[in-house]
Amino acid sequence: IQVKGVTKRFGSITAVNDVTFSVRKGEVVGFLGPNGSGKTTTIRLITGFLRPTGGRATILGMDVWRDSHRLKRELGFLPDLPAMYEGLRGTELLDFLAHLQRKEPRLRDKLCDELSLSQQNLARQIREFSRGMKQKLALVQALQHDPAFIVLDEPTEGLDPLVQQSLFHILQDFQRRGRTIFMSSHVLPGGERLCSRVGIIRKGVLVVVEEVEELRR
Repeated sequence: IQVKGVTKRFGSITAVNDVTFSVRKGEVVGFLGPNGSGKTTTIRLITGFLRPTGGRATILGMDVWRDSHRLKRELGFLPDLPAMYEGLRGTELLDFLAHLQRKEPRLRDKLCDELSLSQQNLARQIREFSRGMKQKLALVQALQHDPAFIVLDEPTEGLDPLVQQSLFHILQDFQRRGRTIFMSSHVLPGGERLCSRVGIIRKGVLVVVEEVEELRR
């Protein structure tokens, strides 16, 4: 991923200001910042869900706005507040989203097993799901097609500690297989062992992008 000078203004408010960074293929990069710092806006910009006021971003060599249709086939995306069709059953939603993406959901069973999302759970309507179950379902939809590039906005929200550990193991497996991961959080407990680098954003400005060990020091 290459992000160069990306800026987003909403009227008189500058949500993201001149953000520049890159992520190498096969790298895991964490993205930290408090509420309102610009994390989610940046993520929506680099995944093509928002258009920038200025700047440019590419993923896998594709312009994230001009080539968004092609890009989204290769993208695994977890939004900060996943919106779901509450009247569908879990399996129906996963099937529907896999059909939209036109990619085989070949990792679905493995992911459901590792995240403790049973077939009995998936047979229920989503309106009956707890917050944690909805987060698990959202993670499965993001990863079931074995994407080349993964963007996760607050992936551990609503997950109990054991499931969080399972998620870290899943992401380690993706990393071992050369997938690229960009993940945001307020803090990165446990997740820092996955990340080679971390970027910190505050008030829309990217303060630093640095190796984890250097940031610790």
